[in-house]
Amino acid sequence: MRAAPVDIYYNRKIKCWSTLHQTDLTFGSNKEKLSTISSITSDCIAFQISQTKNNIGPIIGILVSYNKKNKLSGNGPLFINLQKELTKLGGIVIIFAPEDISETEVAGFVLDPKENRWIHVKSPLPHVVYNRIPFRKTEKQKPYQHAVQFFANKNIPFFNPSFLNKYEIYTFFKEHPVLKPFLPPTMLITDQNVLYDFLKKHKNIYIKPVEGKKGNKIINIKINQDDSITAKTPKETKEFSTFIHFWNYFNSTNDPPSYIAQKTIEAAKYNGHRYDFRLLILYDKDKYVLKGVGIRQSVSQEITTHIPNGGQLLPYHALRTQSHDHFIDTLVKYCGDCLSNQLGFFGEFSIDACVDIYGNYYLFEINSKPMLFDELDIEQARCTQLAKLCYQLGNFNIPE
Repeated sequence: MRAAPVDIYYNRKIKCWSTLHQTDLTFGSNKEKLSTISSITSDCIAFQISQTKNNIGPIIGILVSYNKKNKLSGNGPLFINLQKELTKLGGIVIIFAPEDISETEVAGFVLDPKENRWIHVKSPLPHVVYNRIPFRKTEKQKPYQHAVQFFANKNIPFFNPSFLNKYEIYTFFKEHPVLKPFLPPTMLITDQNVLYDFLKKHKNIYIKPVEGKKGNKIINIKINQDDSITAKTPKETKEFSTFIHFWNYFNSTNDPPSYIAQKTIEAAKYNGHRYDFRLLILYDKDKYVLKGVGIRQSVSQEITTHIPNGGQLLPYHALRTQSHDHFIDTLVKYCGDCLSNQLGFFGEFSIDACVDIYGNYYLFEINSKPMLFDELDIEQARCTQLAKLCYQLGNFNIPE
């Protein structure tokens, strides 16, 4: 039998967590003793929190960062949806930045359950930390690195340790006997000669930033019979009389070593337009599980299927086959373990993949900070599993 949820109160005036009756309950991973109040004042905000033994929680820390306006920046709708799921179980989310951590507490924002708005609080240390830093540069700075080390020293579970680098993931997966066959030929653009040789070999390739997202800065180039180059982005097409002219243009506007080149895969089409798979995968107890498959289809252009670039959604059941299912199950089984063995524990990630016109399957990239899925059922399944995962990692009993 699980213990009933505990009513605790945060006093915004004195910045303190309390109970109304004397107890031996503690709060947070550092087991801070709760004070006792004699009455509930207008400064008090009530929360119903679950408990395991005499510890109340879990407190789920979501790590974000400050933007240029010195405001916390992150995926607000995801955090609200996760809190709604945790409310059903008796958990609480606190959003904070690396700079807001001290030895025994964090300063951040929790969702007022009555007013449904974020309020600033000071809290004991969280039981689990979910990394949702929105900017790659933040993860390269000392406050973030100190935060990661701090939580490791405190034995506080921390998941999704970093953004991913496309070429680094390629080098990991090409050593994996099961995943290697699914990788398109890929190279790091170190200079113009290696890119030219790669283009001559494959005729039609994509150039992608190793740290890009949402199809941004992606270029499709092909070499024509007269050695001229056609370069396409989601917004425009440019023609170059020679590869050198293209290279000079590309080199002047980009940093080539931060890009990869990848053979163009002729993706299968549905109703005349290419499509690919978006997979959402989360950890559950001791294995990775599939939480949803979305289909993205190009419409207004054929360079990318991303929704911001004119792509559209299709339901997976419209295209589902046993072969597709087998491929997806294989990725679920092996990708997460490979990632976590190399870079640290990932509790969730998404995959972009496709099948080509010949029935061959390809894995394009992995995203360690999935944005919201447009499919509401997938997003709901995601938040339900994230809440369960946080309970599991924090060693709290999941209410039946």
